[in-house]
Amino acid sequence: MKTREQREIELHKRLADKYFNIREKHPNGAYYNEVWTNVMLDMVNCNPKKVLDYGCGSALFYPYLRKKFSKMKYTGVDLSPDMLNVARAKFKGEKFVEGNAENLPFNKNEFDFVIGRGILHHLHNSKKGVKEVSRVLKK
Repeated sequence: MKTREQREIELHKRLADKYFNIREKHPNGAYYNEVWTNVMLDMVNCNPKKVLDYGCGSALFYPYLRKKFSKMKYTGVDLSPDMLNVARAKFKGEKFVEGNAENLPFNKNEFDFVIGRGILHHLHNSKKGVKEVSRVLKK
């Protein structure tokens, strides 16, 4: 039997090449992403130096984050190598890391700001995922 992690990787392998048309190009998806992201980022009142895009997928948040935090050092992390390949093709020169959100490949207190949307329902143990975010987030 396949693990949840293996099923997630397979799912996103099938979706990766279609994701742009589903989430970014389609008018409804684009509108939702823009409204949701801008509302969320309008609540942020800091200017972080190191930002982690938790479960970055195809790096949908990246342009919004770069606009809001122009001097940030960006890192995206995702379990799916296929989604990361889409992100790398779109945003050359940015750092994208393959990693498990429940066991992040980063040091304690490494990031000033962590953002994630639509990731917790993909995790086997969302509580463990939140603890990992807390671990890598500077106190």
